[in-house]
Amino acid sequence: MALPPPHNSSADLLRRLTLPLLGFVIGLSAVYSVLLTFKRLLFPLLQQLPGWPESLSPVVGPLGSLAAAVAAYGLFVRWWERRTATELGVHPAPIAVGAVAGSGLIALTIASLFALGVYQLDSWRGFSAVAPVAATILSAAVIEELVFRCLLFRAFERSLGTWTAMAVTSGAFGVLHLLNDGTTPFTVVSVTLLGAFWCGVYALARNLWVAGLNHAFWNLTIFLSGVPLSGQEEWRHSAPLISHAAGPFWLTGGAFGPEDSILNIVITGAATILLWRWIATHQLTRPAAKPGCPSAA
Repeated sequence: MALPPPHNSSADLLRRLTLPLLGFVIGLSAVYSVLLTFKRLLFPLLQQLPGWPESLSPVVGPLGSLAAAVAAYGLFVRWWERRTATELGVHPAPIAVGAVAGSGLIALTIASLFALGVYQLDSWRGFSAVAPVAATILSAAVIEELVFRCLLFRAFERSLGTWTAMAVTSGAFGVLHLLNDGTTPFTVVSVTLLGAFWCGVYALARNLWVAGLNHAFWNLTIFLSGVPLSGQEEWRHSAPLISHAAGPFWLTGGAFGPEDSILNIVITGAATILLWRWIATHQLTRPAAKPGCPSAA
């Protein structure tokens, strides 16, 4: 009987890195192609319709972009993976829990910072300008989750396993946020932890909307509190609360906002560890593909 050829571990590792990266690039290209088509062509045409209420554009634009991105992802999964994208299923109870958990976690940090006098309330602006920013925040957060969790995390998880995929995705998430304004020496740590946390939410729920609404309501809670959101200072001009920082940057988070506060890093770090311990205990992680075997869908 002829013996099988010796396994080439270097070639297998290269294949297991190349295939998920290729899938990610193709998926990302598909999503952003459709997204840009909507933003640059379809939405401007929609605005030219007779009787179009221009006041709706700041809300319809972001939400339409989100719908376009999700539709493109669903078609990509059907074509590339030959399956239905079950992660796009709408399950109200888990989605509601995810949204409340995202809001509550960052609210714990923000409430503590206000209680300590690190942030101070100046006045009340009201909700008149909230809707367009809220729509933008919702769209941006869910699309980020689609890209980082549904495309990047899933691609590497199928080949390299859950733990490696979480490390790769979280690291990329943290580094890319250095492009935001107002970064501090803590930004990579805080945002990488957040990336690991949202990977955990996705690994637990296996659903875009649970992870996306957790992320979106985290961001919305920051915005509604009138403090900086990931360096996005201009959104503060539409927040219902007007507040200012009154403490050192390591506690306030500086211009990046409370996400970079050492208090938030501790709270988010603890939540991330507890979440991943739960996932590991309940055996919800997935192993790396065996050498020489194709990655699972």
